[in-house]
Amino acid sequence: MDTPTHMLLGAASALVIAPREGVRAAGIGALAALIPDLDVLLAPIGDPALPFALHRHFSHALAMVPVIAALACLPFLTAVSVRRAPAPLLVAAAVAALSHGLLDAATSYGTHLLWPFTEARTAWDVLPIIHPAVTGGLLLAVTAALLKSPLRRRIALAGVGVVLLAAGIGAVQRTRAIEAQDRLADARDHTIVHRRVVPMPGTLRLFRGVYLDDAGTLHGDGIFTPFTSAVLYRAGGSAPSGDPRNSIAGGAAPTDAASGRRARVYATFADGLMHVTPGDHPAEWIYWDARLSLDAAGFEPLWGLAVRPAGDAEGRDPLRWARGPGRDREHIAALWQEIHGRDPRYGPLPDRR
Repeated sequence: MDTPTHMLLGAASALVIAPREGVRAAGIGALAALIPDLDVLLAPIGDPALPFALHRHFSHALAMVPVIAALACLPFLTAVSVRRAPAPLLVAAAVAALSHGLLDAATSYGTHLLWPFTEARTAWDVLPIIHPAVTGGLLLAVTAALLKSPLRRRIALAGVGVVLLAAGIGAVQRTRAIEAQDRLADARDHTIVHRRVVPMPGTLRLFRGVYLDDAGTLHGDGIFTPFTSAVLYRAGGSAPSGDPRNSIAGGAAPTDAASGRRARVYATFADGLMHVTPGDHPAEWIYWDARLSLDAAGFEPLWGLAVRPAGDAEGRDPLRWARGPGRDREHIAALWQEIHGRDPRYGPLPDRR
């Protein structure tokens, strides 16, 4: 999720563990929950064609929790009381650091939670990448906990409970969305080979469902899951599946070994759910990440990987990062209507066959 939410959850977690430390515990917790996101400072040394490669990577792993906890406590060691009894604050910092990786794993973007044992990204798809109600609840809880010392632990625990409750609701809502996706695929006589059902930003009622059928086609749907009424949906059409590791749809996959390795990194990041379109340059193809879009049903991607033939005459990198069309105000306005159930394009699910 966003960095402010991470810091607030880190502060609340630390206050649960070390309530007597008050502001100091909250500060250490917020810092421990901030440090993993400092990986954005590594961008200049990363691959410009794969800007995500170092973000939400090793700094978010469970294995890094002790290191991050120690780093978060370092600025506070100037206080004699901390040096004499560092254990409570170290534990508080560790719990706060742990909360960062787990919270990111709950989103659709995911993170390398189990690095270095695997390069797979953990993504549970139960929380959106931004949720103002969760952030607001945490802010109220942390503020109240710092002001009400006798009840500090209970109030901070309530703040953590806001996140756990949201994740639990998200899990139930996602299950409903998956059931709706199964019903849609069945009505279309499709066999689902691979799928993702992800919550749209700011809500636990609207999901983007995308699945790959056994004919190699991607299908997208907006799935609206009201809390107290029947699920609705909007069909978003289909697109040919693409994978930069193979030649498809007339596109040219990278032929040199180095570009091939980089393309495989991208394919893993996109969870294999990609579609391909011609690029802006001759003989260029763009493999778009089909998982995430501000259009809940359609294929208006946020980003992709552009591939040119190896040995470009101008000596250009055969791979480049491409920004997608799904970022404009029109998509944001439409998303707002969908989140609030005001989109007339949504209708009831088809009957089962």
